[in-house]
This record gives sequence, C-alpha cells and structure tokens, in this order.
Amino acid sequence: MTKITITIDNDQETNKAPKVELLRRSVLNPDDKPLTEVDLPRVREQPLPMDWNIESKVRELRFKMWDAAYVECEGNKTKMFVLLGYANYQTLANQMKSNGYIIPKDR
Repeated sequence: MTKITITIDNDQETNKAPKVELLRRSVLNPDDKPLTEVDLPRVREQPLPMDWNIESKVRELRFKMWDAAYVECEGNKTKMFVLLGYANYQTLANQMKSNGYIIPKDR
C-alpha cells in the first residue's frame, strides 16, 4: 500500500504561492519487505482492461443514469430533468432523442 500525504501551506505574510509537500511512505509486500523494481508488474505486458472508447462509455453512463432517474421519478420527465441537474426539460428530451434512448417501459 502507498500512502501519500499532501500538505498545502499558504504563506499569507509573504504572499507566496501555496507550497505543496508530498510524503510517500514505504511500500511493503505482504511479508513486510519493501517492494523492488522486480515486484512491479510491467504495464506494457498487461492487457487493456476494457474498451477505451470514451464516447461509448459516456453514452452507456447516460443511459444508466436516465434509467435510474426514470424509475426514481416514476416516468415523470419533468421531475427527471430536475433530479439530473438539466437546465430545462427540453435539454433532457433533446439529448435522449439524439442518443436514441428508449424509456424502460417501451423496450
């Protein structure tokens, strides 16, 4: 486990920019011996854990949030836009339409 402590000190007397201090404690193996370079996995040898397409992940997240809000607000889209933090109902409705979202009861 790595523990990093961040201390921010803003010296108001000299009006200097805040000083950031990082303190890293030693990293230990289960046998309480410090880790060495040999213990660390090589990043390039690891397969990518997932699809890295950001657009598809954002769309997926939107759909999950809209589904949850639909259930929470019992299908009331006016309540949904407030719950989800949209400026107005039209913004939510337009995004749902442009993303091809289908409400749960119509699937």
